[in-house]
Amino acid sequence: MTITTQAQIVEMLEQLPDGALDEVKSFLAALQNRYPAKHAPKLSEGMAYIEQVRGKMQCDMTTDEIMALTRGEDD
Repeated sequence: MTITTQAQIVEMLEQLPDGALDEVKSFLAALQNRYPAKHAPKLSEGMAYIEQVRGKMQCDMTTDEIMALTRGEDD
């Protein structure tokens, strides 16, 4: 059986007995210690600014109005 999705992994883990689930937790913790996550490369100045302002725009227009404006549609 090949497991390819997160839902399949969760389903498989839910079917494990408690002892086996504890072993999986220990194994995953050991993997995290052995192979720590690599840090993302430093962002350029422009990309750092984009990340800083992402999600902070304040506008009285709705998304549909903005999209119509970018398409050149007149209402």
